Amino acid sequence: MAVQLETKIYRWSGLSTDDKPSSGIPVGSTFHETDTGDKFIYQLNDWVIDKGGPLSTAKAIEMNAELRRLMETTLIETRAANEANGIEVA
Repeated sequence: MAVQLETKIYRWSGLSTDDKPSSGIPVGSTFHETDTGDKFIYQLNDWVIDKGGPLSTAKAIEMNAELRRLMETTLIETRAANEANGIEVA
């Protein structure tokens, strides 16, 4: 990619169901989805998700619930494996 002078960058926000702007967008402009917390950066004529964007409360709760399910499943499977091998589980 060639060096580009960024003379102006736009910052938009809206819902994930809203259409993102599609023309006349300077590279480096951003779109923040207020309902998901996801942030997109405009690069090479396309919106690309920014994995390092802000974390919304809803997204944090969803991630916490998923981690809890994973931990509970791991615990159940570990207990079952221990019992199958004759290891006493307290």
